[in-house]
Amino acid sequence: MAKLKIFLAAFALTVFVSGACSEDAPPPDVQVLGVITPDKTEVFMQIAAEMSRYPLPASARPVVFILPSEEMGPLLGAFNCADPNVVLVNIDTPPDLRAGVIVHEFVHFLQCQAGQLPAAPTCEQRAAFEAEAYTAEYRFELKYLKVHRPLDVTTSNCENRGITE
Repeated sequence: MAKLKIFLAAFALTVFVSGACSEDAPPPDVQVLGVITPDKTEVFMQIAAEMSRYPLPASARPVVFILPSEEMGPLLGAFNCADPNVVLVNIDTPPDLRAGVIVHEFVHFLQCQAGQLPAAPTCEQRAAFEAEAYTAEYRFELKYLKVHRPLDVTTSNCENRGITE
């Protein structure tokens, strides 16, 4: 994970200073397998705003990087408000889940842009933000993909999960 943090800092700076993604010079020790194109990013951002209660930001958009599972671990996707220019997607995310994962992570981006993600959220706050993102992902899959998956947002039971503040 330390390599991943170095990668995020270095690569996000390169992308946004140059205004373009240079795939021929990725940072050392991190393999980038792909980048979602800006036009697809815009479509997913519009869908995330539509499926959530958050407005579409005027111009801010993250860059979506596809990384190998060795870099991502068990996570299908990741977003960190401390580095809001980057969304990560695991290459091993099953193909039928990838679009939903991107919508889910973009909802977290929208939560961050709206000032809703505190620097140190409580377990209950984290659970509420996740429930919001999973609900938007579910709505997207139902509306656009015509897929009905069980929606389980019972992650709010922090005491029984052994999570402490």
